[in-house]
This record gives sequence, structure tokens and C-alpha cells, in this order.
Amino acid sequence: LKGSLIIGNNLSQEGVTVVQHDLAGQQLYGIGSIVSNGPTSVFTAAGSLQAFSESQNSFSAFSGPNLSDGVGYFFTPSSNVKLEIEGEPIVSLPSTALSYTTGTSLSTAGWNFTANPFTSSFNVNKGLELTNADKAVYAWSNGRYFVWNGTTGSLANGIIPSGAAFFVKATSTSGQMT
Repeated sequence: LKGSLIIGNNLSQEGVTVVQHDLAGQQLYGIGSIVSNGPTSVFTAAGSLQAFSESQNSFSAFSGPNLSDGVGYFFTPSSNVKLEIEGEPIVSLPSTALSYTTGTSLSTAGWNFTANPFTSSFNVNKGLELTNADKAVYAWSNGRYFVWNGTTGSLANGIIPSGAAFFVKATSTSGQMT
């Protein structure tokens, strides 16, 4: 994955990045951290945070101290909230192994919930390289999934917003994302 730092309305830079998110309560958001090892407490103090398990093909409560870089989570705020997340911005992400559990159903094996870790949006066709994985991505927004298969789909021009989570599907145990 490759991205760029864009300084705009809600972003300031003084050694660390501070990003503000205005989120409506009781809505489900697919999120990821755009700062290295983003603190979980920012989210858990304001609502429910869930992580996806590829081997179980399900979400469960997440309570670790930090969000993992490049990993997607579902977040549901208890009420309307303005979150402030600060830390060192993620500027590159090494190749990431995609999970694929053998012995499970082909329809459920290989689903990985990842996230755009950068402070800018990126185009899936230009900023995402998948090996031994389906080329489609599935992003959650406004109560439904948006799909992009590399050419067409409901995800506008294949653009993944900053900090947004999305699914990719590994097709073998050697799946990679860069």
C-alpha cells in the first residue's frame, strides 16, 4: 500500500498527527488506524470495537492496547462523538501475509479485514497489490458493502478513504498484500 500525507481541515502536524473524526452514534463503521499502533482506548471509551477472525469467520470484541497497523475493525459509537487520534502517521506498510485457514469452507476461508492506514485515500488499482488473492475489495459504508473488482463496482472509482476498512479474500495460504 502506498499513500501520501495531506494536510487539510482536521489535520495538524507538530511531531505527531492529530486526526478528528465526527461519528454518529449507533452506526457501524469499518475503521483502521492511520497512526502507528493507534490506541484502542480512544475507541473503547466511546463505544464497541470488534476485530475479525479469519479462522472463525466472525467478529468479536477487541480489547488489546493498540490497533494493529493495516488491520480493519468494526466500531460502533454509543452516541455521537468526536474522536481525536494522535500519533506518528503511517507512511509505509510492509508486505502483509493474508490469513487462509485450510479445512474450512471455500466460501468462508481467506477473508481478511484490512484497512487503509494512510492519511489520504488511495486508488485500489494503483495503491494495492494482491498476490494469491481475489482482486476484488469489499468496503463497508453507510450500512452496506461497496465492491470494486479492479475495473468496475459500487465503490466509486476503487477509492478507499483514509482509515477505512475493507475485506480482501486470500485464495491460498501464501496470500500477500502490499
